[in-house]
Amino acid sequence: MGGGFDVEKEIPHQRDPKMPDHVYYTEVKLRHAFKHGYLLFAIADSKGKILEPEPAGLSATVSRYEKALKSLKSIFTKGQLPEPDRPHGAAYQFQTFVESNAPFTDEEQLAVRELFFEATRTLHNKVFPPEAK
Repeated sequence: MGGGFDVEKEIPHQRDPKMPDHVYYTEVKLRHAFKHGYLLFAIADSKGKILEPEPAGLSATVSRYEKALKSLKSIFTKGQLPEPDRPHGAAYQFQTFVESNAPFTDEEQLAVRELFFEATRTLHNKVFPPEAK
């Protein structure tokens, strides 16, 4: 992470079907000396589809091994490489980052999440207009 911050916790979140403005996103809590950082981000593919977050930590390692094993199996059984899990091409990252000298309270984190969802929705509609879809 740039700026000297260390990742304390990274939490991938699923989309909440009860909240239409919510998207898949990743929440990251950061720490550096006497500073605290709070980062939220989501990634869209070149067509505007918000991508499901990649797994973090141990589950990311297991996922990589499962994909490698699946690729090898496909090469030996079908004689071809499997389709990539994620499309290639441009990716657009929507993010909100804040920092403070004190840890963020639950209320502050909620306010940042609300800002993130509103800003992401607004920017997403500008970059990928609904009438263009």
